[in-house]
Amino acid sequence: MGPTLVFGHRNPDNDSICSAVAYAHLKNVTEPDHVYVAARLGPMPPETTWVFERFGVDPPDEIEHVRMRAADAMTDDVATVSPETTLMEAGRLMGERGVRALPVVEDGLPRGLLTTESLANRFLDDHAMRGFSTRPTTVARLAAAL
Repeated sequence: MGPTLVFGHRNPDNDSICSAVAYAHLKNVTEPDHVYVAARLGPMPPETTWVFERFGVDPPDEIEHVRMRAADAMTDDVATVSPETTLMEAGRLMGERGVRALPVVEDGLPRGLLTTESLANRFLDDHAMRGFSTRPTTVARLAAAL
């Protein structure tokens, strides 16, 4: 894991930037096994530039944003299911892998997304208990589920 960024609010003022620098320094001293880096979420106000120059401290780098991106949540080892995977198998896989969603992939192409919410809705839906007339199944699948 990389360094932890320490920053204040957007369009920072003197207090926000100086607090981030001081807190990052404190964390680096008290937790030497990890790296904390001060940052700021906007341009330096003139009075803050003066403070850093006056005390000979390098100002923190400006970071563009702190929004989460898909790349921040992606993993290399993605668990997927096929359209033929039973809901029970998918539910077990979600539990084993500790995930709340599984991409449904067919012939190497994404076909959908199975979520814990959709699984719960399927099992809790009153209409799901009406029989198999709208959801045909095979004897082999029934035996596998049992």
